[in-house]
Amino acid sequence: GGLAALQSGSAGPWCRLLPDLNCTLRAVFPGVAAYAAYVPSFMDLYGFHLVGGEGFAWPGAGLMADRLQALPPLGWLAPEFAAGLPYLPGYLQTRLAQEGRVLTDAAPFRPGTGSEPVF
Repeated sequence: GGLAALQSGSAGPWCRLLPDLNCTLRAVFPGVAAYAAYVPSFMDLYGFHLVGGEGFAWPGAGLMADRLQALPPLGWLAPEFAAGLPYLPGYLQTRLAQEGRVLTDAAPFRPGTGSEPVF
């Protein structure tokens, strides 16, 4: 009945970890939501995942407002902004739908094995 949130690496055009994590998480959890946010310290769009059990869905702006109301004012995280996080750029939607593999102990993620630049 719980949720887990994780940072999933770069969500830029050359990302490789994000599609693999998305595929792996979907093989384990019934509810998976990928989302992205610009992280100024990395100067890049970064990916994240929120996962949960059956019936998990990203909350809309109304429910997000109700939940955020219990917290002190955050300034940055407005309900409408938070509700829009899972709306991903087109290239990322395509990558998550068509790419990625299930990561295992025997076949872990290995950065730099593709043709993309490694930073």
